[in-house]
Amino acid sequence: MKARYQTERDNLADTQKQRWQQESEDRQARLNKGIRGLWDRLTGQHGQVMDQNEREAWQALIRDRQQRDDLIQRQLEERRALQLNIRNARQDRNQEIDHLKTVMFSALSPEMKSRLQEQFEQKSHRQNKQPLNQNNDYNLSM
Repeated sequence: MKARYQTERDNLADTQKQRWQQESEDRQARLNKGIRGLWDRLTGQHGQVMDQNEREAWQALIRDRQQRDDLIQRQLEERRALQLNIRNARQDRNQEIDHLKTVMFSALSPEMKSRLQEQFEQKSHRQNKQPLNQNNDYNLSM
């Protein structure tokens, strides 16, 4: 999932870069050169075209940022939903284990129950001492 997300972000960045270059060329092409360019400067047309180009460039920048933000937000929501499913599956698994322990202990003699209970507690104690980074809750903040 992480690799897919990175690929999506890279593809968006490449697409936006190509579009930016094409739009920049289009904006530059609006400016006349030579005698027409000189005439445009004298009549004020050059300044109007420059202002229009700046507005369009700013709007394109905002559009591209919004597209990137939307992509990242969608990816984060997808990851949150997956993480919720993982937590629910773990909780269900732990409840099933607890139920199986209860059923198993109810069928045993008192001495066997105490020995097994001690073993479960030791194993549980060891598992609780594991480093925190092994909980598999990955932070995919972008």
